Amino acid sequence: MRPRIGLTKSLPAKNALITEDADLVEAAFRDKLATLEASPGMEPTDRFEAATGEVALTANEQFLSPVENPPFDPLLSKPNARRRRVPAKAIRLRDKEHCKYVATQPCVICGRTPAEAHHLRFAEPRALGRKVSDEYTVPVCRLHHRELHRYGDEASWWASTSIDPSPIALELWRRSRSVERM
Repeated sequence: MRPRIGLTKSLPAKNALITEDADLVEAAFRDKLATLEASPGMEPTDRFEAATGEVALTANEQFLSPVENPPFDPLLSKPNARRRRVPAKAIRLRDKEHCKYVATQPCVICGRTPAEAHHLRFAEPRALGRKVSDEYTVPVCRLHHRELHRYGDEASWWASTSIDPSPIALELWRRSRSVERM
């Protein structure tokens, strides 16, 4: 017995036919349906299977059979177990006064002034189109700032200067906060 194509797969093929051929297919289908409905002793599920090629379930058959040895799921074994939470989106702190304060400090590499506030890109996880928080800014002169951006890999650039900018940035953040409170 060759496999039958279900109605859902054959309808698009019929719709691609020209009108006369599609009418012939519909007439043949109507004839086949009439012979199936007229045949005595066939259950409605048998008629469905014969017409569509798909197996229908009877009323007392289960759709899914129970699994004898289900895989172990620790969340299902503990009814009060908490599901792991998705980490919240990182909040980016913005403080213009802090950025101005950082710009008044000398460059952390050469000591020149004036300096610009540089955001350390590697200090926080990346976010589409968003800078890191202003708490991760360090003062760098214009020459070093341009060099840093041209270099590309910021973490290796800082490693080549033998300076760890993260503690410097956090100390400046702490100091600017204490200045604002006074």
